[in-house]
Amino acid sequence: RKEGREILADSPFNCVMSYLRQDEADMDWWHARGFKVIYCVKDIFAGTGHGPAAIKTESDETSFLEDCVRRFANHPALLAWYTNDEFPVSYVPRLAARCNLMEKLDPEHPTWTVQYQIDQMRDYLPTYDVIGTDPYPVGEKPLSMAGEWTRKTVESAFGKRPVWQVPQAFDWTAYRYGTPHVGDRMPTLSEMRSMAWQCIAG
Repeated sequence: RKEGREILADSPFNCVMSYLRQDEADMDWWHARGFKVIYCVKDIFAGTGHGPAAIKTESDETSFLEDCVRRFANHPALLAWYTNDEFPVSYVPRLAARCNLMEKLDPEHPTWTVQYQIDQMRDYLPTYDVIGTDPYPVGEKPLSMAGEWTRKTVESAFGKRPVWQVPQAFDWTAYRYGTPHVGDRMPTLSEMRSMAWQCIAG
């Protein structure tokens, strides 16, 4: 059976964002296949319980990110830095500082953040160059959620920031512990196409 990345490499896609941080060999591998990489540094925050154990202070965060930029900012596969995955609005000061730091370290590549806090999106304006939200309706809500969230995301930035959406391509059962929610299932191919086109149209 093919590795996941080999399946992607044989697909129509040309960009990847992995939660696993890529090393130089990985970046070279993607570049050789014509892919761009959105590089994940979303968990490099001390005290959150998600990042590497060595990240204990703000200074540790900065050192880690400086090393990432030194290694990858000039790599031809790099498209952007993924700096935030759904942190609550209470983190906005830290996220804004992170956006400013990444702009200082690497002004040539944008920062991308993804949120589900659709009614607080304007609060996140200082924290990103590119914004996305992740409408995941299948199993609970109408498919039109994809288009509605995209329009709200665009409007939250006054139509002045790029928007890279994250439509649903998974079964919620994989993330629910205990009794699955009634209706949880994988989106059909037609539903995934619909959500993708709704995001594009929005």
